[in-house]
Amino acid sequence: MDATLMRALAAAARAFAEEIERDLPADPERGAALPAPGTPQSMLEVLRSVAGINDDQARGANDEEI
Repeated sequence: MDATLMRALAAAARAFAEEIERDLPADPERGAALPAPGTPQSMLEVLRSVAGINDDQARGANDEEI
């Protein structure tokens, strides 16, 4: 994957994370507020959540499709 595409994907993920996290309440399971929008921790949290949803709903590509 070329560097320009990787930068574009990273920027899109950051923007996605910021939009999703806007005005969300604290996470009751963790007992703490979500990471600040725009931080690497927030992007990781959003991507981890999306991966969990995809796994729970059997979405996404399987190893053969990849």
